[in-house]
Amino acid sequence: MSVHDIVRKIRSLSLLATKGDWLELRKSWLRNTALRRLKKHGASPFVHRDPGYPVVCHPDWHDSKHQFLYNSGDHWEMTLFRKWLRPGDGVLDVGASLGLYALGFADCVGGSGEVISVDADGFAVEKLARSIELTSVRQVRPQHAAVTRQSGTVTFFMRKDRRDTAEQSLVPSDDTKEFCEAVEVSAVTLAELFAELNRPDNLAVVKVDTEGAEVDVLHGAPPRLLTADGPLWQVEIHPGALLRFGATPKDVCRFFPAAEFNLWLLAKHPIDLRSHSLPSLRRLADGELFAESLYYNLIAVPKAPKWADRRQSIAGQLA
Repeated sequence: MSVHDIVRKIRSLSLLATKGDWLELRKSWLRNTALRRLKKHGASPFVHRDPGYPVVCHPDWHDSKHQFLYNSGDHWEMTLFRKWLRPGDGVLDVGASLGLYALGFADCVGGSGEVISVDADGFAVEKLARSIELTSVRQVRPQHAAVTRQSGTVTFFMRKDRRDTAEQSLVPSDDTKEFCEAVEVSAVTLAELFAELNRPDNLAVVKVDTEGAEVDVLHGAPPRLLTADGPLWQVEIHPGALLRFGATPKDVCRFFPAAEFNLWLLAKHPIDLRSHSLPSLRRLADGELFAESLYYNLIAVPKAPKWADRRQSIAGQLA
């Protein structure tokens, strides 16, 4: 960094302090600190705790670098899971990407727990394996596969640049096909993943984020997991991505009947970026239109008595 750049940054920080804009001053300070760390490490992965638990930044991957620079992980969701999960629990992480959730789950369930993290992108799974090595986490088991309604082999469209996991899917949009290539990957079902757990009865969370294939994933789940005695679920609902698979958000919600689950909807990306009235969290409404956000996370909280203390632990966050 040149002397001119240093002087300019000091002036900017001083101006923010003079205005009393302490929030923006803190953001600016953290951003500059993050940029210095990135410059120090170059393209080498490194461990940091910015989400509140040890994770790894892979600077050569855009989405990992972006998460580190802008602290843009799913903090609300991970706060919920940290309140829900207990040492010794099991987690199925479907659509693990580089493992931001996987490492957070591992921090919650401890050495006696287990996390099976699955992704169709083999390069992302390699990054996750590297993250596991750097953080000395042993309870995460990465697996390279697509999760669908039946096992076998499927065609997955992954980015040619191998530097980003965005927009990868079993059924890509017309706009993304040009920068993706088709590869054959193994396919497994949720039932098969459930059977791989050392202690299936300890399964406490299933997270599903599969770029539109969520209905197919749910079709492959053991029926017992979709009852009040089953785990807490987080399932991404992206209306546009679901449409490519011939599905709708309502098709996802039907797997979680109101008699078995309390259903919450977290809006993640407002369609109208000028809107300041976007409800971030609400109960899933009858006749929900899924109209004001590009995508959502559905939170399905099981109603069985055995989960009573855990429901109480997250009650404040869902209020």
